[in-house]
Amino acid sequence: MLKKHIFYIIGLLFVFILFSFHSISIFFTKGISFIQISSLIVGVFFLLLSYFMPLYFIESIQENMYLDKNSKVYHKLNRTRYFSPFIFIYWHIQLKKI
Repeated sequence: MLKKHIFYIIGLLFVFILFSFHSISIFFTKGISFIQISSLIVGVFFLLLSYFMPLYFIESIQENMYLDKNSKVYHKLNRTRYFSPFIFIYWHIQLKKI
């Protein structure tokens, strides 16, 4: 996994934190503003991206580390794919040790 992947994960976490602060304001106001609508759109795209992002990283790790689909590491990586972007940072560090 390249360094840009790690920065990509950190960027997504930053977007998620930014989205969560903006979307909380929806529940405390009576009118809907442009910022609230845009934060909802960002939130939807973030959820879609966080769903498909692990599949991209699994494929990237599989190609870079020459893992086949029958290996133990691939199965463990595949089982933990939707937990958190922190899992991918952990796997990146673990696979670099090999």
